[in-house]
Amino acid sequence: MAAFLVVFVTLGFTGKAEAGTITDAKEITFNKTYVVSLAAETPEFYKITLPRSGKIDVAFEGAQEISAWLYKADMVTQFGSWGSKYDENFGAYKGTCDANPLYGGVYYLKFRSNEASNLKFKVTYTDSNETFAETQDSSYDGIKTAKTIKAGTFYRGYFAGSGYHVKDDVDVYKIVIDKPATYTIFIRRWFDDNIWWSNIPHVKVLDSNGNEIFKADIFDRTNDETQTSEVNLKKGTYYLRFECGNQYDYRYGFKVFMKKPVITADATNVKTINGSVGKFTVAASGDNLKYQWYVSKDGKKWTKSSAASATSATLSIRATKSLNGRKFKCIVSNDGGKVTSSVVTWKVLNIITKQPANKSVAAGKLASFTVTTRSSAAKYQWQISTDGGKTWKNSSATVKNDATAHTSTVSFVAKKSQSGYMYRCVVKSGTATEYTSKVKLTVK
Repeated sequence: MAAFLVVFVTLGFTGKAEAGTITDAKEITFNKTYVVSLAAETPEFYKITLPRSGKIDVAFEGAQEISAWLYKADMVTQFGSWGSKYDENFGAYKGTCDANPLYGGVYYLKFRSNEASNLKFKVTYTDSNETFAETQDSSYDGIKTAKTIKAGTFYRGYFAGSGYHVKDDVDVYKIVIDKPATYTIFIRRWFDDNIWWSNIPHVKVLDSNGNEIFKADIFDRTNDETQTSEVNLKKGTYYLRFECGNQYDYRYGFKVFMKKPVITADATNVKTINGSVGKFTVAASGDNLKYQWYVSKDGKKWTKSSAASATSATLSIRATKSLNGRKFKCIVSNDGGKVTSSVVTWKVLNIITKQPANKSVAAGKLASFTVTTRSSAAKYQWQISTDGGKTWKNSSATVKNDATAHTSTVSFVAKKSQSGYMYRCVVKSGTATEYTSKVKLTVK
């Protein structure tokens, strides 16, 4: 319910009561203090006009015991009755009462004392900032006259109990389901008074023929509450039937919407070798799910991923060094709402894990250089430079690649003329290419 806005006024009047009957009822202003005289066993009426839904609080006191009532303009619907109790600290009978009328309009406050007494009272109105359009409930009592509603929209209704004279009120709403799914029925109830149920109200879901397929008790004898129920609905027409079963007024609000997704397996951090495909996966339960992956450099500013798989449960991206440290998250949604996965980080690992080292050998001895990588599928090309690393050409020396050890070794018999030559290895894995450090051969 919207936040309350309290209207404060600080004026009042004193004098003899001028409201002996409803016809003569004097209209009062909120937050004014009124001091009047009550004749014994003679009710006095005061008129209250509410701009819209809200809460009424009444504080009253007198030399004798006083009772108070609040009615609708019809003087049939009663919101409650309250009595005063003697307060020794103040030497007077004091009482308070409150009510939560659903609609704006005219209401009557009634005071009565068995003995002549002075009466001091003040009425405070707290605006709910909500406007309820009053309708005749009988208009929506059956399938043929049911009000059509839409999934995802919040609606308000009203059970008109009319005091002790009417009960077993019924409201029926029609809804057309286009997407088969599990739907949530959210209900909010506001009491117009503290109600003692003569029968616990409930909501039913009927199929297009009026057959009951679901039923849930709404509330027990407590104050304002919210409640949710879930029901599986196929494509078609259904009816929501709210049954009151009590003798008092109360208002309710409700919304039928597709059950919001729930993440069942969250995304996790991923480590991927440069050039290989990295995958982030999220699992969720729900119907008609949609996925959207987002990427961020700092975890603050997010943009939609441009990957082809960005709208699926698994995001697949080819790793590059520029993506190292990127953060990802996925938003899973349907008509009922959305849920966001944890933020995860992508670490892109270098292909090369151990660089070759400079080598010094005697002429005629075997010289070799070795590189170690993370990939068993890596491809290697050793190169040689005779001008200090300015230009490079592929080496024709013997190369041994070990897929199990993830190593590549180039070896040859060293010649004195090769002293000062430089070597390096070009390593390819997936779509990435990395170069080892340049190493120098010294031949003694």
